[in-house]
Amino acid sequence: MRIPKELTISLMAFMVTLASFSGQAPGQVSKLYNIGRSIDATYPTPGPRPQDIVWDGANLWVVDDSTDVIYQLDPADCSVLRTIPAPDANTQGLAWDGTHLWVCGADSLIVYQVDPQSGDVLSTTPCTYGYGIPGGQYHSTGLTFVGERLYCCLDSGRSSQIAEVDLENNTWKLLEFTGFPYGLAYDGEYLWCTQYSSDPDSSNCYGYHYSDIHSYAYRFTMPCKIPSGIAFDGTSFWITGCDTKTIYKLQLIDNPLAVSEDVPAPFALLQNYPNPFNAHTIIPYQITERDHVTLTIYSTPGQKISTLVDREQGSGSYSVVWNGTDAYGHEVSSGLYLCTLTAGS
Repeated sequence: MRIPKELTISLMAFMVTLASFSGQAPGQVSKLYNIGRSIDATYPTPGPRPQDIVWDGANLWVVDDSTDVIYQLDPADCSVLRTIPAPDANTQGLAWDGTHLWVCGADSLIVYQVDPQSGDVLSTTPCTYGYGIPGGQYHSTGLTFVGERLYCCLDSGRSSQIAEVDLENNTWKLLEFTGFPYGLAYDGEYLWCTQYSSDPDSSNCYGYHYSDIHSYAYRFTMPCKIPSGIAFDGTSFWITGCDTKTIYKLQLIDNPLAVSEDVPAPFALLQNYPNPFNAHTIIPYQITERDHVTLTIYSTPGQKISTLVDREQGSGSYSVVWNGTDAYGHEVSSGLYLCTLTAGS
């Protein structure tokens, strides 16, 4: 009989108040590939609080929620070409449909269609507080088109979600989404979502295939703590760092489409992030070969809290979310918790 492989970490400290995470149940696993990236260039932002960024096919647009201005930028040096007023007092989301800008008010949850030449508002789509969206509990952040569908990030301060905005019927609907989005961009195949963290090493961007936004496939690290916006110009990613007041031009080193699932990963239980946390944390791990895998959370006295993974899995990199609850769905108290990963019988 083969001896099971087991690793234990004791680096998960939790805040006093633990909030439930809406959008992913404990134990929902995502297969994950890390992608290398390099910073090609950095530029100062035109305003002190840059939010979303978008590519219109020739130039960049950045919205700033402190100046309430939308800036058109030259991608060669991010110099300001011209400005138009934002239609809302606190605007964070920005998208491009090929002809017009679309802007979302962070507090009003109103989506505006804006003429990029004049700045005139052509239409509005207010949030109806229906289809699973509780009134007054969310504010909007990132905005992007996925085909003809407009997606909007919603943040409650304790959890994040994505809503699909039906522009024809003026309705909003929460999607069954796995992740913690802040900025959004679509490259024609993958939906890329930035995640912010107080730890710069924990701020990441995740790539979801457009046909399945329930689990992410790719991840690369962010160059700042608060990546408030992301855009893709066909070759490079552009990131707005709200905390650094910087625009980053990033190049992916690895092609996601060229990643092979047959490449074995070393057996490892990796550091969870964020850590500590007060709503949810991601626990990454790697499996060398197909085997029965168990990942369990324990208290420091050794009491089993919850088993997040208990199934057969193939070789590769994975991650699982723990939202700070036990096997019965009850929130655990603050403190230090242990995580064990076992593969084999």
